[in-house]
Amino acid sequence: MAFQQHLVNKFSPLLISVFSPLRHCANFAATTQKAAHSPQSPFLLKTMDEFGEDTAIAQRPMPKWEKAGLRIERNCAENQIFLNIVQEIVDKFGWDNSAHDYDMWKKAFGPNFSMFFALDQNRVPMGCISMALYPQVAHWSMFYVRDPYHGQQLGRALARRALEFAGDRPVFGYAVPEMWHKYEEEYAFHHYLDWRLWSFGAKCADVRPERLDHDSSVELKDWHEASFDKLLLFDRKQTVGIDRSAYLREALRLPQSAAKVAMCRETGDVVGLCQARHLLGDRLGISLFYANSASVASALLRAVLLQFAGPDPSAKFDSFIYKTPSTNTDSVRLFRQLVQNGPVERRLFYPQFSRYSLPFPGHRIFSIGDEHVSLI
Repeated sequence: MAFQQHLVNKFSPLLISVFSPLRHCANFAATTQKAAHSPQSPFLLKTMDEFGEDTAIAQRPMPKWEKAGLRIERNCAENQIFLNIVQEIVDKFGWDNSAHDYDMWKKAFGPNFSMFFALDQNRVPMGCISMALYPQVAHWSMFYVRDPYHGQQLGRALARRALEFAGDRPVFGYAVPEMWHKYEEEYAFHHYLDWRLWSFGAKCADVRPERLDHDSSVELKDWHEASFDKLLLFDRKQTVGIDRSAYLREALRLPQSAAKVAMCRETGDVVGLCQARHLLGDRLGISLFYANSASVASALLRAVLLQFAGPDPSAKFDSFIYKTPSTNTDSVRLFRQLVQNGPVERRLFYPQFSRYSLPFPGHRIFSIGDEHVSLI
């Protein structure tokens, strides 16, 4: 007995240190089992399915524009909704919209085009934004909110919908001076081209196509008389490889427009393209105007204007719109030759990209296509 008591005294501390953790585990298990049958605090260890429809869940505050009864709708069927808001945009910013743009954009891009409208209860648009998708890049535009809804987060809601639609593509657009800084800060449009876009406006009474020169090295044809494959090959030189075939097919067929191509007499290749369009506000716009040289550009612009507007464009149109990269001095000189000493209005736009920029060559671009989905 004395020996056994000696062993107990010697090893008791060791036994306690070994079995104490086991006793703690047992106590913890018992506590957990008891807790499993007791009422739980709200939101602890519950899935969303376990909350009934009547359970109060914390929600974000409703923005003022939603409280006012607006809702955002994609690609409204009614062209009149587009016309309702675009005329106000044209009056404020001079954008180069045609009455036929919206239908053409939807046809050209199909599911790869979205225009989001913020509509009131009477389906009157109070804001809008558009996004056209190419494989390598997305082009956003038509970003506008009517004055009564400024400061009500409607612009952010529209931008969020558009950027979600663009996915992981870099996004490109032409910003008005009042907005480029906002795009940079809020939407990470940190990348720029090495040129700005100058949108020149002149009175058609000052526009005289016969002032421009011919170029005997090229043959001028209506666009549909040329090989479309050759036209696409030429187009990719300006778009740095981006395929605009679907857009070009529809844009060149736009009602109230005319387009010509310049074919090199020696090689048969397309070396220039130019389109004239009837814009909202009885304006004459030059679009999709690209050329290998200033002499080709001059011959093209002369022929297109004479065909579409006649020797005196003021008989059909009030003003003339021409949108050129700021670095293309040949293009600026060509415009001045066309209008000579007439007064000129100039608007400035900032070509901006998110993520990274694409090097669109300003020296080959004389007047961009529509500034909303065409990229250049």
